[in-house]
This record gives sequence, C-alpha cells and structure tokens, in this order.
Amino acid sequence: MESVSLEEIVALVKELQGKLQELEEQHKQDEERHKRDQEIIAKLTQLLYGKKSEKTKYVEDTEHHQDSLFNEVEATVPVSETATAEQVIKSYVRKRTGKKRSLDECLDASIPVEEVTVDLPDTQCKVCGHELHSVGRELVRRELVYIPAKLLLKKFYRMTYECRHCSTPDHTVMVNAAPPAPVIPHSYVGAGLLAWVLAQKFEYAVPLYRIENMLAQLGFTASRASMANWCAIAALEYLEPLCQRMKEILLSEPAIHADETPVQVLRNADGSKFSKTKAYLWLFAGGRFGRHPQIRLFVYKPTRSGDVPKDFLGEYGGYLHTDDYAGYNKVPYAKRVLCWAHVRRKFVDAAQSTVRGTENQALAREGIEQIGKLFEIERRIEQLSPEERVQVRLQQEKPVLEAFWAWANSAIVRVAPKSRLGIALKYALSNRPGLETYLTNGYCSLSNNLAESSIRPITIGRKNWTFFASTKGARASAIIYSLVETCKAAGTEPQTYFEYLFTHLPQMNWQQADTNTIDDYLPWSTRIKEHCC
Repeated sequence: MESVSLEEIVALVKELQGKLQELEEQHKQDEERHKRDQEIIAKLTQLLYGKKSEKTKYVEDTEHHQDSLFNEVEATVPVSETATAEQVIKSYVRKRTGKKRSLDECLDASIPVEEVTVDLPDTQCKVCGHELHSVGRELVRRELVYIPAKLLLKKFYRMTYECRHCSTPDHTVMVNAAPPAPVIPHSYVGAGLLAWVLAQKFEYAVPLYRIENMLAQLGFTASRASMANWCAIAALEYLEPLCQRMKEILLSEPAIHADETPVQVLRNADGSKFSKTKAYLWLFAGGRFGRHPQIRLFVYKPTRSGDVPKDFLGEYGGYLHTDDYAGYNKVPYAKRVLCWAHVRRKFVDAAQSTVRGTENQALAREGIEQIGKLFEIERRIEQLSPEERVQVRLQQEKPVLEAFWAWANSAIVRVAPKSRLGIALKYALSNRPGLETYLTNGYCSLSNNLAESSIRPITIGRKNWTFFASTKGARASAIIYSLVETCKAAGTEPQTYFEYLFTHLPQMNWQQADTNTIDDYLPWSTRIKEHCC
C-alpha cells in the first residue's frame, strides 16, 4: 500500500474544506432563492385572492390559503406587548352596522315627487247598492321611475324692425335683435350638450365612441372627431383662463401635493407621429390644511423630467409633498415632504409576500403597527389649527418616529437586503429627512394620498380611452380634468358647472376678463355655489 505524506493529507483536507464551503455557499444561495420564490408566490396569491387594503387588518394566511380562497375573513395584526388596553380600544375600526338604508336616506331632496292615487272604478256598494263614502287614503308603496334623456332642437329667430321715420327712398334703416352668442361659433352644439359630453368623458371615463352610440340612441349622429373638437375648443377658449388663475392661487399656498402618471399620445399637433412611447400628466394640488385645498391642476408634458415641476413651480418656497422621485429635487426652493403611505405600502407588501410565522413577517407587521400609530394620531388632530397640530406632533409623534428609526436600524441587519422587507427598511431609512419634514409645519400632511386619489381618475379612465389622439388633445384634456377634479373637491357638480360656464362666458369678452371676473367663475366661488350645487 502506497504511503501518503502529511503534506498530501493537508492538501486533501483543504480541498475538501473548499468544496464544503462551496456547497454551503450554494446551499445558502438556494435558501435565499427559495425565500424569494416564496415571496413571489405569496404576493401573486395575494394579488389574485387577497385583500388590497394597506391598513392593519389585511394579511391572508398563506399557509392555509387553499381553505380561504372564498373566505372574506381577514387575519388581524397582533397588538404589541407594550401597548396598553386603552391604546387598543382607541385604535381606528370602521363600524359596520349592517343596517339597510331607507329610501329617504338614499334620495336627494331635489328629486320631484309624483303622487298616483288608485281609485275604485265604481263607488257603489256591491252588496246594497248605496254610494260609498271616502274615509281617506293610505300609502301602499313607492317606486323610482327612470326618465330617459332626450334631445331638444332649439331654433333661434331674430326679429327685424324698420324705422320708417329715419328711412328714405334711397336708404332703409333696419334694426335687428341680437341673439345670444353660441358657445362654439358655426356649430350646432349647445351649452347643455357640450357640458354633458365633457362630463361623460372626463368625469365618468366614457370613451368618445360610446358617447357617439349614446347620442345615436337619442336620435342624433355626431362624429367622434366633432366631439373631440368641441372638447378642445371648450378647454382652450373658456377653461384655460380659469386654470391659469388657479395656478396663481396655488403658488401662494403653504403646501402643495404633486404626482405624475404616464399616458400615451399618438400624434403631435402638426399631425406627425409622436416620437415618444409615453408622455405624462402631472398633478399639482393644494394641501388639505391650506386656504384652497380644492385646487387640482393637471399639466400635460411629453417627459418625466424634473424640469417640469421646476418650470411649473418656479420660485415656490413652500412645502412640496411627493413620492421619492428624484426629479422633484430640481425645484430649487421647495422643501420636500415625503409620503408615509408609501413607506407603509412597502411594509404591507413585505408582510403579504412572506409566509406566516416567519421572522420577516413578524418584523413587517411590527413596522406596519408603528407606522399606524402616526396615522392614528393624525386622525385625531385633523381639526386642530396648524400651530396646535405642530405642538401635538412634536409631543406625540416625534417619540414614535424615534422608536421607529431605532427599530428599523436594528431590523435591517437581520434581513436579506434584496428581500421585500429589506427593501422596505432601506426605503424608509434612506428617506428619513424627507419623511420627518412634516413635523414642524402644521400645513403639511403625513402622506401624499391627496395627490394619488386625485390622479386615480386618470388611471381609471386610461383603461377605457387608452390614449390621446394628439398633443393638442392631451393638453386640452389636462385642462378639463383640472376643472372636473377641482369641482369634485369643492362640492360642485361638474356637468352643471360646465353648462353654467358655457351659457354665460360666450356673452362676455372672456379672454380679456380681469382677475375679479375670473374669480367669480372658479368652482368654489359664491356665484358658482349658488347656481351649481
């Protein structure tokens, strides 16, 4: 038997140790890959069958998901051991009484009422033949009647008069009555029809081809091209000065919310093919605690460059609520306020994407619970003044924040950096300065949900109308969306508002109107509230 030297044995051991290390490393990678696969499966399962809420009662039991595919019962997030009974009782829970609303609770007082009295065909007694005497009536039932829309063709005639005193054999003096100016010159569309088209397309996201079919059912054929032209003229001739004035007011607000969403545009204004794959609608809105929280301004731009908010906001030096998109850093004087709803969303995503009972899910739930304390405090102080709101935030929310940062720093070293929880923790810690900006100003909000909820009609409508035909149409649409969403925020009915505008504005020199005149026609003005609410 051939002898083996000590050097050979040592080399063999080192080789085996190297292979063992490689196997351990491979095993570790396989485990991480398996965890990521589990996260993906859990996330897809949640998207298919689970709740979409980001609140604390949300996490589906992924281990027993086959038994809960058709079960609407939600798993609850465990309360922290340090939480007191009083804190648990005060946590926000939406009350569901299950009581069915009565018809009177569902009906608006403006709905007309028609009474139908059912009488006997013969008021003689069938037994004795004598006349029956009425002793009263009783309500048997109530029913709602749908009255279909209808079109009315209105013909304008003008009277012509001759002054026979001033007239001579060579010159006849004629005087004509002046008819009201049309909303669109040389067009048959009236104020009411134009307002209805705008409401259908921009408030209810009905595409033009469906509006075309709806009008055809009412007995009128209108092409989509004509209706698109109506919308463009209405926006650029009548609504744009209102948006310009709203921008002036918005820039004087202490806090502004901003967001953006992609849209597809087919052609440029000159008819040539649009060169980019996507363009953007940008939203700028007044803060909920400001003087004009109802303002919603959409701006169409072919790019997502940070130059867009820079050009729009100019030298604005207030507080700017956004997500963490770096493009907003180009606004030179604004103070960035980042969104805690985005942070919570990432922790919710992490909790929903991990298997129940794992350390990662426990940590994700703890993060959600701590962030939820901030939102709970904010709900309690909504009605306070800005000064009082700052005081409460420093007293109650700042300690919560300090505890959250300490927890996040300790948790991030315990999780894989590329896991969903690792991403959530890194997102929060890297954005800490912007997430704390709101503390010291009572006009700021905890989240940018106001902007996201305002831009949601665009994302919903995009699924129906798919694209803008041209850059001109995209610009006009941004203007109309601005007035629609501002009306909704101000409690003004958009269709009624548009009809009022298109009835009165053509009768004045609207393009040359001064600021006071324009203010009278803003969606929240006293004049508009009297006629359009």
